[in-house]
Amino acid sequence: MISIKPIDCNGYCASCYEAKIRETGLYPEFNFQAITKKLQELLNSTGPNNEVPCLHGGEPLLIPINQLEELLAIIYQKFGRTSIQTNGLLIYDDHISVSVICVLRKYNARPEKIPELIRFLLRLRDEFRIFSVRLNEIIVFDENGRAEEELTGQELARAWIAAYEIMKTDSRLDWRPPLDFVNKLLGKPAVCILNQCDVWATSAEVCIMGDGSLGCCLHGGAAIDGIQALRMERLGNERYEILRQIPQEEGGCQGCHFWPYCYGGCPGAGIDNDWRSRTRFCEGYKIFFEYILRDPIFRLRSIENNASPSRIGHQDWHGDKPHGDHTD
Repeated sequence: MISIKPIDCNGYCASCYEAKIRETGLYPEFNFQAITKKLQELLNSTGPNNEVPCLHGGEPLLIPINQLEELLAIIYQKFGRTSIQTNGLLIYDDHISVSVICVLRKYNARPEKIPELIRFLLRLRDEFRIFSVRLNEIIVFDENGRAEEELTGQELARAWIAAYEIMKTDSRLDWRPPLDFVNKLLGKPAVCILNQCDVWATSAEVCIMGDGSLGCCLHGGAAIDGIQALRMERLGNERYEILRQIPQEEGGCQGCHFWPYCYGGCPGAGIDNDWRSRTRFCEGYKIFFEYILRDPIFRLRSIENNASPSRIGHQDWHGDKPHGDHTD
């Protein structure tokens, strides 16, 4: 996906993964002409133009309305629709919001908060007819902020399981990443955190920065130090060559039978902020994958999709063929 990513924001969220960049000021000023030129180049090339480009930010609604309209017109002309990711503070009659990103953290998704979270999601469905919601885990780089806000893997799994149970009762609901985990087990496309990604050349998101240069999604990498790094020309596979060889107790993924379904998770959420390590939410991923696999409804769905439940998640990583026992 192409995203247009000016860094300025009016949200001032302490845990924002772009906050350090704004603090250091190591990012270019907004240049509308350069951004427009780069957007047209990417749309006219054979590059990442299969998904609708997103006005992302920072906060994209800080862009003057006439420039915002011009960018949206360029995108609409090619795709017939547009996309904005906004904190909502500047929405007025000329804007519309049709889906929600709900960032899960201790404030809203620790175990005792889950019933309230589910009530909020159902209110979005019942009162506002919003069926598409992203339940993304907060990734906090600062150690003190992490202790205050970031969920443990177990806490994250409990929140996703609660959402999953509601989704089973209503086919209209598109709540992700829980649905992505199901799709991944069924061999269908899924969100970037369940796929291989180079933190220096993010595969799921090609970002047009404020001066028209190309960057990455800014989850991890140099962004931790407040640097908006340029995008590498080619994807690197070093992380995935390493993780499969390193024991799990040392931060790797050696021997994990869920390896082909998450590849160690997002490098931006690596243990100790080290993009080479697996995600620090690994325990939660495993719990959630196992929960889905034990669900009779999922087993029926896997049969409908020509996938054998007995084989899902149980590839033998000693080098022979997939087999049907429950564990490796």
